[in-house]
Amino acid sequence: MKSLHSSLLLPTFLESLGLNPLSILMMDYDGTLAPFRVIREEAFPNEKAMNLLRRLQATNKCKLVIVTGRPLNDLIPMLSMLDFLPELWGSHGLEHRDENGQYLTFQLSEHLKVMLEEQWNFFKEKNLIDQVEFKPFSLAIHWRGKTREEAKRLKELALLQWVPALQEGSFELCPFSEGLEFRLKGIGKGFAVNHILANKDKSIPCAYVGDDLTDEDAFSALGLRGLKVLIRSHPYESLADVEFESIDEVCQFLQLWLERIET
Repeated sequence: MKSLHSSLLLPTFLESLGLNPLSILMMDYDGTLAPFRVIREEAFPNEKAMNLLRRLQATNKCKLVIVTGRPLNDLIPMLSMLDFLPELWGSHGLEHRDENGQYLTFQLSEHLKVMLEEQWNFFKEKNLIDQVEFKPFSLAIHWRGKTREEAKRLKELALLQWVPALQEGSFELCPFSEGLEFRLKGIGKGFAVNHILANKDKSIPCAYVGDDLTDEDAFSALGLRGLKVLIRSHPYESLADVEFESIDEVCQFLQLWLERIET
């Protein structure tokens, strides 16, 4: 674990957990709870991390929330190790399932649906459906596991196709670890964080754990209100307070969280 801004921040945060009856833990999924896989359906969560999350849930002192770019239909089967599903935010905040199972989602206009389908059809005609993920509100092209030359070719093809489409004004490009996403403009995980913390007492300790550029929006929304944890996969300027090197260090953090609230 490496502090990015203050050597006292992490110990101070951990101490605060034992002084409050409730805490809030917000976590990304891919790269945070689950290692990246070339085949996205095989990105199963780290077993130790899930066991710790299950124990945290059992204390009734930690509100767990998963915030991800994945559609919720893809995420929910991955969380079967938990005793019950926590609050979930999918598609970068455009899908929401609360702890009681109530589901809400943003509704795309027919015009935007057609735009996404046209983009999907382009890559399908190029026989690239294994590299392109068709989500409810976006398309993501992945080059994980590809050679540098193949990755460059995929990125150039995506940019060539998507940059003209951006002129319409409804979509934007968002880079992520070994990929690029064509997604609805103005959305982000910060939207989810703002809703999660709305009407919550500011004395409640809270943290967000993420691993790439898509989580910076969540860090920005969290601001000085909680601990911002980055699992760094590649160098870039981050708003995070603390840097972890791996999911193993996430597990160490979860273990410390559990120990503080149990005592």
